[in-house]
Parts: sequence; C-alpha cells; structure tokens
Amino acid sequence: MADVDDRILESIREIVREVFPRLTFMGKFQYTIQSVSGTSPDYLVDVAAVDTTIGLPANLSRVPLLSVCGATVHPTSGSQCVVEFLNYDPTRPRVTSLDPSPTSIALGASPVPLAKATPVSSLISALSTFSTALTAAAGAPTYAVFSPAAVAASTALGVSLAALPSVPTTVTTAT
Repeated sequence: MADVDDRILESIREIVREVFPRLTFMGKFQYTIQSVSGTSPDYLVDVAAVDTTIGLPANLSRVPLLSVCGATVHPTSGSQCVVEFLNYDPTRPRVTSLDPSPTSIALGASPVPLAKATPVSSLISALSTFSTALTAAAGAPTYAVFSPAAVAASTALGVSLAALPSVPTTVTTAT
C-alpha cells in the first residue's frame, strides 16, 4: 500500500511541477556572498547557495544588489544574503538583504556609520563594571542616598562609558 501511496504522491508532484514550473523560485533563499564587483550604487555580487538540496542554482554570478531608493549598502565577501527571483524567473536573481546588517549606508554621496557598528563588547564591559560596582554598593552597610559605594559605582559607569568610541548621530544626505 505504501508503494501505491508513494507513486500517487510522486505523480501529484510531477503535475504540480508541470503546471507551476517556477514554483521552486517562489521564495527567499539564503546565499553567501563570494565576491563583490562594481561601484556604488551598482554593486554586483557572486553568491553560493547555503542549501544546495532544494533545487536552486548552487552559484549565481553578477547578481544585482538591491537597496532602498537613494541608499547604498556596502556588501562584503563572506556575508550571508537573501536572494529572490524577480517574477519567479530563475534568470533574474536579486540580492534583497544582507546578514549581518551592513555597518554603513550611503545616503547620497557620503557613507554614514550605523550605531550597530559600535563594538558591543565595549558596552558589555562598561555595564559589567557598573554591575560589579553596584553590587558592592548594595552590600554596603550605609543607607544614605549618596553613599561612597554608590558614588563609586556611578563613577565606574561614567569612566567605562566615556571609553566607548563615539558614533556620529547625524545623517548626511545629498541635496
């Protein structure tokens, strides 16, 4: 009986593939950027499929990198990306997003660093120092609002946060 069920299921799959030949290309697929060519905003990337078992091309060459109108991201080799096929056409792949997110985006002529580009380890270190000092302050036998231990905790946090690299908060746009 299982043999008959398998043959029926395979027949249905063949009918679906015949009726919807582009079904395989309906979706978003994970690829890895192998190389980047071209200049901003017209980057082209060569990509390799992360999962080669789903019937997609294993490698795609000179795939356009799409971005929001007026903005350009700067892709790097080794980054993961999402590839979609325009109108489900296997000859029209497009990179529609990058992972990890880019560290800068050009709005007009000037690249703008993003806040995410700040090293997270520095922030974690600052918070760890503050947490340690605050724990020491909580265990202090005094109940004064500005106990020396609480002041030390605030000072430690201030020193740690001051050591973080600054991140520009303005965005430059072309006029």
